[in-house]
Amino acid sequence: MIQIMEFSFKNPRFLAVIQRETAVEASMVHEVSDVVEDVRRNGDKALFAYMQKFDSVEYGERSPRLTAQEIRAALDQVDPEFLNAVDAACLNLRRYHEKQLPQNYALTQADGAELERRYYPLNSVGISVPAAAAALSSSLFMCLVPALVAGVPRIVVISAPRKGRVNPDIVAVAA
Repeated sequence: MIQIMEFSFKNPRFLAVIQRETAVEASMVHEVSDVVEDVRRNGDKALFAYMQKFDSVEYGERSPRLTAQEIRAALDQVDPEFLNAVDAACLNLRRYHEKQLPQNYALTQADGAELERRYYPLNSVGISVPAAAAALSSSLFMCLVPALVAGVPRIVVISAPRKGRVNPDIVAVAA
């Protein structure tokens, strides 16, 4: 059963949501600022140190980019039924988003002036896939498919590793 609720200033539940405390503790702001400044100053060295501290990932001299072997290993771990479901979802998403593609057009006025509208995809898109409580691979394909349909030439996917590795389902969807 679906419960329909009216979100108005007369609804006490709505008021409780918008009036709740949203302030961030000053100590947290200070800690995050320190991390950001450290990464700004020291680049990947600092970033990798924080990844080791918070995500238990040791990169050393290695790139955080997954190798073809790591991608293949992840694909081998994933349930084929999951991959079939992802393929079906992506096909549906592709068909939907292809219908949304804007059309370029040009008009030539009687005086010879040309009016034109052209659409270009973004040069690059970054997709951050949540994986803290659960691997949200659906978030990946919901962002990835529209970018592919639009023709974005460079798509980068990131996801926080758990226990030293990225969730195989996320790797498989990205692959």
